[in-house]
Amino acid sequence: MQRQDICENFKTKQRRAATADELMIFPNTHEAIVDQDTWNIAHKLRLRKRPKAANGT
Repeated sequence: MQRQDICENFKTKQRRAATADELMIFPNTHEAIVDQDTWNIAHKLRLRKRPKAANGT
């Protein structure tokens, strides 16, 4: 993904986040390191909330 933010004013270096239609996304540009099924499983595991440990971490 490219162009995540856009320069509004070059002199003041003011930037803003790009909107969804301004983002440049290039799917399948290179071979994936991890297959999509494994990626989806890992992503679901990372999103899941886990109970805190007794020591508060």
